[in-house]
Parts: sequence; structure tokens; C-alpha cells
Amino acid sequence: MITSSLRVNHAVGMVEPALWVADIVCGAVVQSRVGNPSYLAKLAGAVDLRQI
Repeated sequence: MITSSLRVNHAVGMVEPALWVADIVCGAVVQSRVGNPSYLAKLAGAVDLRQI
């Protein structure tokens, strides 16, 4: 349940690594799906993709 006590803090992407890491992984997956697997290959040891 979302209540009035819920607070969201925004951070600049360069300040919050958790934000840009997700963008990098998503970009690598998209590039792989459109025929350029080189970026995802660089992350292969750190990324485990599960298709649902």
C-alpha cells in the first residue's frame, strides 16, 4: 500500500552509480538483440539474463 509517508529522493545520474549501471546493462541487452552483441559480451561474467 502506498501511503503519504512514502518519499522518493532523486539523484543526478553521475552521482548515483546504481542508476547508470542499470542503463549500461539495458543498453547492452538492446544492442545484442539488434545484432551487436559486443557490449553484452563484455558484461557476460556479470550479467545473468532470464527470459520470462
